[in-house]
Parts: sequence; C-alpha cells; structure tokens
Amino acid sequence: MAGIGEASAILTVATFGIGLSNSLIAYIGEIQDAPFRIQRIGNEVLATFACLKDIVEIVDKHHRTKTFSDEGVRSAIRCSEECKTILIELKRVLCKSGWSQQSDGLERNDIDISLFSQMRWPFLKSKLKVPRAELMRIKVDLTLLFTSAMVIEASSATEKAKYIKNVPGLTRAKERATSEAEQAKKRAVKRGRDPEVLQQFIEFQEKRMQEEEDKRLNLLLLEKEAQKKAAEQTERKLEVKILRKYNAKQAEIQNRNAEKKEALRKELETAGIEPG
Repeated sequence: MAGIGEASAILTVATFGIGLSNSLIAYIGEIQDAPFRIQRIGNEVLATFACLKDIVEIVDKHHRTKTFSDEGVRSAIRCSEECKTILIELKRVLCKSGWSQQSDGLERNDIDISLFSQMRWPFLKSKLKVPRAELMRIKVDLTLLFTSAMVIEASSATEKAKYIKNVPGLTRAKERATSEAEQAKKRAVKRGRDPEVLQQFIEFQEKRMQEEEDKRLNLLLLEKEAQKKAAEQTERKLEVKILRKYNAKQAEIQNRNAEKKEALRKELETAGIEPG
C-alpha cells in the first residue's frame, strides 16, 4: 500500500521539477531574443510537475481512503519516475558541461545561455522535442489520474457527474499524447540516422570548436596584453622612482655647492678680499 514513503518520493520529484521550471522561465525571461519555444517547454515542465504535486496528497492518504486503486498508485509512481527521467534529460541538455548529473539542485548559472543563440537553437530544439512530447503525455496521464480520484472522492452526485464527464475527453487526449510521444521518439531516431543531419551536426560541432579556440586565443591575447601593460606600468613607476632619486641627489649637490660658495665668500670678506 502507498503511504508516506511513496508520497514523499513523488513530492521530492515534483518540487524539484517546479524549481527547475521556475529557474528556466526566470532566466529565459531575461534573454530578449530567447526563442518562444524554449519558454513553452519551461511552462510545460511547470504544468506537468504541478499536476504531479496534486497527486501527492491523494497518494499519501490512499492507505486510509482507498481513493486510488493499487493500479492507480502504481501509475502515479510510474509517472513520478518518468518525470524524474525527463528532468535528468532536460538538465543534461540545458546545463553547462561542468554541471554534475549527481547534483541535487539547479542554479540559474548552471544553464548554458549560449544554447539560446540563433546558431545553436535548431539543434537544441530537436533535442527538446521528445522530452516535451513526453511531458505532455505525462501531464494528461496525471490529469486523468486526478480526475478518476475526484470521481471517487466526490461528495455529491452532481460533483461526481462533472468529473465523469471529463473522463472520455481525457482518455482520448491521453491516446493522442501517447501517439505523439511515440512519433517524436521515432523521428528522433530517424534524425540520428539521417546523413544530412549528422553532417550538419558535425559542421556545427566544428564551428563550435573553432569558436571555443578563438575564445581561448582571445583570452590569451588579453592576458598577455594585461601582463604587458602591468610590466609597462611597473617600468614607468621604476623610472619615476629613479628620476626622483636623481633629482633629489642633484638638489642635494646644488645645496652643498651653494653652502660651500657662501662659506668661501664669508671667509674672503673676513680676510678683506673682494670675491671675484
């Protein structure tokens, strides 16, 4: 029987999914030229995991109320596990290469902003098609589970009839979403075998590697320029220091000479000799 353990596990997945979607939506909102479709997948993640969170309370009290059948509980747990798998895939696609899959959290700085550029977006879009189709399928599945539970929990015949009325439409929506998810997977496999797509990907990777190399060289040039400027500044400071010492020494010599001349003048005056 389902209880606190299952509900807690599902809630953990739901909470993290909602957190990821909020980070993604907030981050993308700051990027003026971010493609609209990447915003849509952020919203899709939020909607799906919100549905998952709605299921948590029902699963938690199942052992007392029998709101779900055992099959319904297994379906809820399956949806949670599928959501977790999609989360890992989304994070793998969207995050920077240094991000660890074992990480429990996701910060805005973990997201690779360069993915949303016009050059990289077409490749990112193709990688997101399957997760997005799966999210839509799971969302409909969860909504159907929730509606079925509400039919059992309905406090009146009118309320029960309202939920029952939605079941056929949700069942058809589930079938469509399942079919679309399967088609998305098949297209993804086909794209992976398409020589033209592979060539485009290779060209893209080569271009990306060149850009990374250019960035590295630019950084080296900037670093060398900074070192050169720092050396020049140090050299100028040393020159100024030496010049100040030289000027001070010259001033000291001039003062001593002036003092000697004054002392000699006074001696000559004492001796009654007019200085020449």
